[in-house]
Amino acid sequence: MLTLTDTLFERAQLWAQHSGRPVAEFLAEAIELSLSPLGEAPEPVESWADDEVLSGCGTQMAEDDDLRLSELLEKQRESNSQNQTPQNCGG
Repeated sequence: MLTLTDTLFERAQLWAQHSGRPVAEFLAEAIELSLSPLGEAPEPVESWADDEVLSGCGTQMAEDDDLRLSELLEKQRESNSQNQTPQNCGG
């Protein structure tokens, strides 16, 4: 199950209609295309060796990246507070 804000669901519906495809199919492709540049998902932390876990504990995000992430999260919070009614897209 996937929950989207009204605004995002309406945008997806419009794009899906424009492309002549079901909204679920359109969203599945959009998600796949968004994730492709990230490469393969990392192994779950539970499967890491002790030294890998300890090494990961000392890792920090660069200050510029941290600031950008904070800005994006704030925008997401603002958007979510404006669109509280979720839409269910299959599942």
